[in-house]
Amino acid sequence: MSERDELIGRNVVRLRGDRAQKDVADAMRQRGHKWSQATVWSVEKGERPLRLTEADDLVNVLGYPSVRLSAPDAETRGWAMLRELRAAESELERAVERYIEAQDQLAFAVSEGMISGRVAQLIAKELEVTPWRIAREKYEDLAARGKAEVDDLLAGATAEVRAKAEKQLTEPAEPFKILRDSREA
Repeated sequence: MSERDELIGRNVVRLRGDRAQKDVADAMRQRGHKWSQATVWSVEKGERPLRLTEADDLVNVLGYPSVRLSAPDAETRGWAMLRELRAAESELERAVERYIEAQDQLAFAVSEGMISGRVAQLIAKELEVTPWRIAREKYEDLAARGKAEVDDLLAGATAEVRAKAEKQLTEPAEPFKILRDSREA
């Protein structure tokens, strides 16, 4: 087992995400490879090297046709995180669609007199709330909590740690790691 095979295995695990090893093996068999769940496990552990044709098919099966499995951990971590972001974006789009559909149904019910009185008045106020407003308020809340976390972490940090953290805040990789590490030490 080589370091490169171990790196490839870690990258396969990261890119596979929560997809079952059996599902990956099934997809590889459909592409003509004699794979089983045990094959996926062996590749992920770095105990079985990949053939070039297997690697090409595997990245396609995993949904990352442009990823090199021998890329550094940080690169594949980025691809996996991008997958999570895209999944969250899809969920958000579906939630917005459901919200707008529910608003439309309520508006129709009120306009047709199917709902009246105090409930209709409450519904009218709710219909003023837009998905954009909900998202903006949530974003502002999360941003405020993030700033508070940074302030808390910086409060107990030494000047050297604060300087490293401020440098990391301008870099894309793990901006709060140095602060958390200093607290654990």
